[in-house]
Amino acid sequence: MAYQLFLDDLRTADMVYRDRPVSDFIIVRSFDAFKSTILERGLPAFISFDNDLGLDASGKLAPDGYAAAKWLVFESGFDLLELKYHVHSANPVAAVQIRSLLDNYQSHLRKVKLEITEQFERIRSKFSQLSTRDAGQTVFGSTSHRYLFHQPVSIQEIESFETRHGIRLPAEYTLFLTEMGNGGAGPYYGLEMLKNVLYTDLDYRKPDELLNPSAPFPHTTGWNAEFKPTVSEEEDLQGYEEQYETFSDMYFDPSWMNGAIAICNYGCGIGIHLVVNGPAHGTIWADLRGSDNGIQPASVSGNTAPPTFFDWYESWLDESLARLPQQTNHPVDNKTPKSPSSP
Repeated sequence: MAYQLFLDDLRTADMVYRDRPVSDFIIVRSFDAFKSTILERGLPAFISFDNDLGLDASGKLAPDGYAAAKWLVFESGFDLLELKYHVHSANPVAAVQIRSLLDNYQSHLRKVKLEITEQFERIRSKFSQLSTRDAGQTVFGSTSHRYLFHQPVSIQEIESFETRHGIRLPAEYTLFLTEMGNGGAGPYYGLEMLKNVLYTDLDYRKPDELLNPSAPFPHTTGWNAEFKPTVSEEEDLQGYEEQYETFSDMYFDPSWMNGAIAICNYGCGIGIHLVVNGPAHGTIWADLRGSDNGIQPASVSGNTAPPTFFDWYESWLDESLARLPQQTNHPVDNKTPKSPSSP
């Protein structure tokens, strides 16, 4: 249910807003209350900011309204594009700081949204070209997904998934799921449906072996570990095997993939993951531990930086189109085919 939030250590909403209803305002007196209210109830439709919030329990200056605005922008994970707000603080410098931060961030979000929309339209067009030109399904994995998608999911299903796991799915992935399809055509053996993205092993899906997207993804650079026994296999087989078992338990611990969901199966025990929690949020990583290569950013056209979901998907389209024999005058149909059934 939509609500309005009023952050002020002393005043009430009716003292600031005399010409509008204030009954649906929730009044919070501190940064902690501001944060906990939003985490519990979701993003408000409107926020009114004071800045100076008095002293904390130890007699020091309490975190102020600017700190609350910074938390919203840099840590909360909420989409602030449509957020309405007003700064009622009497502190002129702080009021400018809060307004500038939120205005600039919303301007950035509008630019990003436009870029995402433009890239999505490119992806739709290139996908149509690929599915038409590869009628014989010669691209690796295409005989599995057949260039079909499952029916898109609703935004309500997305929000339910996010609420259950305390995360925010990247905007690109959400757009794809709700407009293109809920899994199907994509790199390697195709994209997984949302209901399958928590399995630790996409080849052998076990309900008791699931990923934990609620915890932060622990990597910002590629990671691997090497088995270095302190005993010789020839001289102490039992000791060697015990050390290898200990190493394997550590190496294949599922917590190394916390904060990620499994969106694509490469095969041979290798999974492609999308980070949904932590500093690497929104990027694609490959779990290569099945081939002793650790956990690494997905490779896109030789770029070592982890790609976004759309960059990764568009790179697959570009590379697949480049491998096909050149054709002319092939029809382009921007309508995306949908699968009539779900596995």
